[in-house]
Amino acid sequence: MFLTLEKNIVKKKFIELNNKKIWSYYKKSDPTTQINFEVVNDIIKKKYKFSFPLKNSPVHYVVYFNENENEKMKKYIRFIINHYI
Repeated sequence: MFLTLEKNIVKKKFIELNNKKIWSYYKKSDPTTQINFEVVNDIIKKKYKFSFPLKNSPVHYVVYFNENENEKMKKYIRFIINHYI
C-alpha cells in the first residue's frame, strides 16, 4: 500500500530524504517542502504522524493516527498524495 504511494510521490518530483522516519520526501525545487510519515511513541501507545505542505503556504499540516486506525490512516494519506499534493 505505501509502496504505491511512494511511487506517486516520486512521480510528483519529490526526492527521498534519508532519515529515521518510515518515509520522507522533499520537493526538488524546495527542500523545505516535505512529506513525512513516521512513528511517534506516545506515553501510552504508538501513534503515526503524517505531515505535508499546504498549497501556497510555508506551513505544513500535521495529523496523528492511533495505531488501531490503519484503514482510516491509509485512506487519508492516499487521498492527500493522489489529490492534494
